[in-house]
Amino acid sequence: MKNNSESLKLLARRAKRRLKGDVAQIRSNIVYEAENTIDSPEDKQLIERIKDVLKNKKDTLAPIGELIDRPKFNMLSSLQRQIYLFDLIAKYNHYKEIYDKEERNKQEHDLVV
Repeated sequence: MKNNSESLKLLARRAKRRLKGDVAQIRSNIVYEAENTIDSPEDKQLIERIKDVLKNKKDTLAPIGELIDRPKFNMLSSLQRQIYLFDLIAKYNHYKEIYDKEERNKQEHDLVV
């Protein structure tokens, strides 16, 4: 029961923000958050590949497999491969969450307009 009331409160807050016209602010916050978490140009390329997987390959069974840099991966030791995979999974989940928030906000904005 607590989750339902919390989700209703969240929906009510979002609706109130939309009525106030804060949708642009929400989007800019999401973009700002995404841009400030980027550490290197390599991460920028990874973000583009993640967006491609999320947009064009939604039904893939192995999204991480789509993102692995094979030449780099093949040059790593067993321990380095494990570290690489865990790091890749963490980055995928982080950027997927940002992408999903952005998509939800676009859909909510389209419903209001």
